[in-house]
Formats: sequence, C-alpha cells, structure tokens
Amino acid sequence: MMPSEGMKMPKKKKAKVEGSGGEGSGSGHVDEEFVRSIRKIKYIQTELQKINVEEDDKVLEVLQEYTEIRREFYNRRNEVLLTIADFWLTVLINHPILGEFLSAEDRKILRYLVSLDVEEDPKLGFSITFNFSPNPYFENKKLTKTFSFPNLPTAIVTGTTINWKEGLVSAELSNYKWTGGEVIMHCSNPCFSQCFNHNANKSAHEAGQETGSHKSL
Repeated sequence: MMPSEGMKMPKKKKAKVEGSGGEGSGSGHVDEEFVRSIRKIKYIQTELQKINVEEDDKVLEVLQEYTEIRREFYNRRNEVLLTIADFWLTVLINHPILGEFLSAEDRKILRYLVSLDVEEDPKLGFSITFNFSPNPYFENKKLTKTFSFPNLPTAIVTGTTINWKEGLVSAELSNYKWTGGEVIMHCSNPCFSQCFNHNANKSAHEAGQETGSHKSL
C-alpha cells in the first residue's frame, strides 16, 4: 500500500542512518584503530626482541663458564683413557657412521690418537681437535677440523694440512676430498685421512657443486 501524502517516514529509522555517518566514515574510524594497534604490537615486539638478545648473551656467558668448569674433568678423564689401549680407535671403529670410512691404513694411524677435544661457540660453530702421540705417519701433533656458520645454512669448513712424512702419501690418498661435512666419493676406498685434505677450506655450498656423488658424515 502506498503511503498517503500526509504520512511521514518514522524519524527513528532516519536517525539511525544519519548516525552511522555513512559506510566510508565508519571504515575510516576502524582503520585508525587498527593502525594504532599494529604500532603498539610492533613496539612490544621490538622490546621482546631486546630481551631475547639479552637472554642469548647471558646464556652464552653461562655456557662458557661451565665449559671451563668441565674442562678439568675432561682432562682427568683423558688421563684415565690413556691407560686403555686403542681406546679411541675402538670408539671410532664401532661408530655406526664413522666406522665405515676407516681404511686399514686409518686404523694404523688412529692407534696413535690419544684424545679428542671439542670446542663449541654457539654463535660461530665448533671445532674438533684430534691429538696424536709421535707416530711414523705425519709430523702434526694435532689435527683440527673447524665448522663455522656465519651465514646459515652455508657452513665454512677448514682443516689442518697434514704434514706427511716422506714417502707415506700415495697418489690416491692425495686425491681424497672432504668438504662441508660430506665425504666426496672420488676414491674406491674413502678414508678418515681425507678429512684434512687441502681442499677442505671451502664452503659447504661450493663443495656441494663439485659432485653429485657424496655421503653425509
């Protein structure tokens, strides 16, 4: 039914429309609140990040402190291990992964391994040092392998150059490669000694591009 000329629309309904300020006005109000909330969240997040950095620094201090405390016990333990014949050779032979890389020549060399030292830096990486007694194979008393991670996930791997005694390095052994935690299978008999090949001083990324045939160690 059409309203008569004298009939007017209810003012209440008209006031509701005017009070909304239109769709655009309401949206603008919501956007301002949203922006303010985001800014507050960002500020809080920045403060949290500062706390996280502070926490990391304190955790690092504690780790370094207890590393020094443990060092005395490691040294005492090593003294006892020296009384056990071929201890480290036995450990490495029976390791589920490392054992398969030990050649007959490696086993002869590892009879002179007297201790292993591991140094960790939570921010930079870690290093493993193999300490040897005087032996007929090389002049080094220590062989160190270092893994650093300045730009994750790329690792930079460096190793001590072995000073082999004259006449003890075969052409096959000289071609062994160790790169980025991966043993490159260029040789029919890969061995432990390749860990310290002169090609070790490369990034893991560079090493991975050299060959598609490798086995993780």
